[in-house]
Amino acid sequence: MAALFAVTVGLLWASSWFGLGPWYQQANGSQAAIDAFGSIGWYGVGLTLVLAFPYYAVSIKRRHDRGSSGHDVTVYLVLLVAQVLWRATQLGFTPAEVGSPSAPQNGFSSFIIWMPQPPSAYSAYSVLLGVYALYLVVVLGFMDGTRGVNRYGDDMAPARGK
Repeated sequence: MAALFAVTVGLLWASSWFGLGPWYQQANGSQAAIDAFGSIGWYGVGLTLVLAFPYYAVSIKRRHDRGSSGHDVTVYLVLLVAQVLWRATQLGFTPAEVGSPSAPQNGFSSFIIWMPQPPSAYSAYSVLLGVYALYLVVVLGFMDGTRGVNRYGDDMAPARGK
């Protein structure tokens, strides 16, 4: 479920980058482009909040199956929502010009696209959050649950080769 959640949010961000090309080209200056990108960022916040509850419920159930409280899932979810809010508010982001204003070359027209450039702290935060997500994918997806009874109840898996 963690992987599905991460892929869904990733696809949303990818669509926001590629779907805004015409808006950036039509924007008069960098601030208009930043504002256009920010409006898409709030859709990411909405999607994250909609998917957060099912992700949290399934992940906590899985952690209980492993005999753990699931505090690590709670921490991850809080950090993920903080990252998505940071992206939507664009705190510390600066406009960066991508493209070439020169004459067309090799049959391609020239273009200038203004893109928000994240601060290095945001990039480092994203890398650390990605490593934490990989940890959760391994723990939630590949490790067996506790055999027998644990403090959260009976083993939910069918009988294993008795």
